[in-house]
Amino acid sequence: AGEKYQDNGHHIESLVHNRLNYLKQFLPYRSEIYYFKPYQIDSSNKSLRFLLGEIDFIFKVGTSLLPIECKATAQINNIDTTLLEEFIHKHKVLYGIIAYGGVPYFDNDKKILFWPWWML
Repeated sequence: AGEKYQDNGHHIESLVHNRLNYLKQFLPYRSEIYYFKPYQIDSSNKSLRFLLGEIDFIFKVGTSLLPIECKATAQINNIDTTLLEEFIHKHKVLYGIIAYGGVPYFDNDKKILFWPWWML
């Protein structure tokens, strides 16, 4: 049997996107919502090649970045956090968020807040 949330990934992303758009109007700093797709530039022919994965939202408030990933699972151990961890480290952000179907949990080593999507 599959997980109860497995077909709801796009619904969760829509909910998070709508919530971020709503929050923008109350923030004292300019805020934007972006998307992140990792890429690599080949130095020999200067071509661009997109890599696997993406981060669903980069919420920029003033000069601060907050990467947010949406997952249609309730199990933390089913979530690949590699790309989010790389983004956190490379861009020196305080933490990232994974909106998922489980309970609140902060992984201090990874600097990732696992937050229930239904509590946004």
